Amino acid sequence: MVESSNKTEKDRILKELEHLEKTRKSGLISEKEYKDAKHSIEKKQADTEKKAKQKVAKDNAVKNIIGLPLEEVSKGSKKYFIKIKKSKEVEKEKIPLKNKAVKKKSPYKKSTKVNVSVKKATKKQVKKIEAPVEKSIAETPVSKKPIFKDVEDVINKEPIVEHEPEKTVPIPSDSIQYKDIDDIVEEQETNWRLGLAVLTIFLLILLYIKFTSFGAVAGVVAVDAYLDYDSSYSHDMNVILQDLELEYGEGIWITYHIIGSGEKNNLISIGMGCADDQEKGSAYLEYAFVQESLVNTDDLVNYAEELGLDTSMFRLCVESGVKSMLNNREISAAEELGIDHTPTLVINNKKVVGAVGYDAVKGLIDEELNSLG
Repeated sequence: MVESSNKTEKDRILKELEHLEKTRKSGLISEKEYKDAKHSIEKKQADTEKKAKQKVAKDNAVKNIIGLPLEEVSKGSKKYFIKIKKSKEVEKEKIPLKNKAVKKKSPYKKSTKVNVSVKKATKKQVKKIEAPVEKSIAETPVSKKPIFKDVEDVINKEPIVEHEPEKTVPIPSDSIQYKDIDDIVEEQETNWRLGLAVLTIFLLILLYIKFTSFGAVAGVVAVDAYLDYDSSYSHDMNVILQDLELEYGEGIWITYHIIGSGEKNNLISIGMGCADDQEKGSAYLEYAFVQESLVNTDDLVNYAEELGLDTSMFRLCVESGVKSMLNNREISAAEELGIDHTPTLVINNKKVVGAVGYDAVKGLIDEELNSLG
């Protein structure tokens, strides 16, 4: 029964985890809510496993002591009580049932018998004789408590009580824990922006894998440029990349990554990210590199206006802070790839570090195009 209860509890917890994972994947709960709910479920799962281990330890202890599992002990508990047969002599001497009075023979009975045949006694004589007899009978105590033999006393005073196993009620699927998750899902159904953001990030990851050095398009050379807006060498590399883009056209695919630190790099990353929402990210960066100064968000909006972007949409993106962590993410991604200097180019998985010239970059691109056929 306990094992069945543990199995039911484990199944319920697994269903709860599956429900939580589906809720998270659908984007209807935040990461913090997901972690809190998962922590609570994992704690219950650990408690269930702990109880199961305690049950196994208890079974082993009982088995080591008496040589039988706990279930066999509870099932065969009756055989430890020996039924004692009563002898016929005991049955004969058994007192009548409780609350039945026991009549004693009065010692005065013989003496009070009147021999009518000899001489009839007067009424006064009869009363005098019967009075002490009635008084003796009235004063004789009647024992209401039956007398038990030793064996009967043990059996009746300590009856065998069979304890029924505890019944465990399985927890239904609509328990409090499930209701809490359902409430969270209902509250997050109206938050469509979160779902849209998750979908957008997923699509961007797919595009990144497809069109960068991790998965170049057939017949196209993928070039990832890691630049620093404050570095003059990165400015020179940007000019080289623009010339190569004009020469090769659709033969190369250039993706820019701003991995420099500082306020200007953060601002240019925000501007490029918001411009990329309007499919003008690369053009925005190329334009920003040739400008003399970049001071605040107004400069970012002015660049967008010069490029013919929707300035209202662009300003809303900049001020909302949606792209505020873009620069930090680019820096972390570059560190994972072992890129810590600017400018750095990755041409179809071949790394070029430093301010190399136009001819060097062009030679590598030609080599890759020839290998692609």
